[in-house]
Amino acid sequence: MCGTRFNRKKGTLLEGLCTPLSIIITAIMMYMCRMSVSAIALVLGKQEKTIERWIKKISPHCEDIIKHKLNRKNHNFTSRFLQMDELWSYAWKKNAKLWIWTGIDVTTKLFIGLSTKRKISIGEKI
Repeated sequence: MCGTRFNRKKGTLLEGLCTPLSIIITAIMMYMCRMSVSAIALVLGKQEKTIERWIKKISPHCEDIIKHKLNRKNHNFTSRFLQMDELWSYAWKKNAKLWIWTGIDVTTKLFIGLSTKRKISIGEKI
C-alpha cells in the first residue's frame, strides 16, 4: 500500500468541506431563493460563518458557469416570453425621478435587459 488517502472531493470545489453534499446544495439553493444566511444556519443547524464560507467558496464557480452558458457563441438563446416591468425611484436626494425598465425571460428567469432614464416626455420613444 502506498499510504495515500483518496477522497472524491479532492480537486473539486468541495475539497476541504466535511458536510454532506446534500446539505451544502440545500444551503446554496436556499441562499439563491433569497433566504438570509442567519435563517439558513438556523434551519440547517450550522453556524452562520460556515454557511458564508460555503457561499464564498462555491459562488465564483457558479459565476463561471453562468458566464459560459450566456456566452452567445455557446448558447443560441431565443426568448419566447418576456416579462417587462417598469418602476421609478428618486435619484440623488430626490432631485430627479429615475425610471427603470427591466426585461426577464419567463421560462429561464434570465435577466435580458435593463434601461434607465431620468425624465420622459409624453409620446417619447424609449
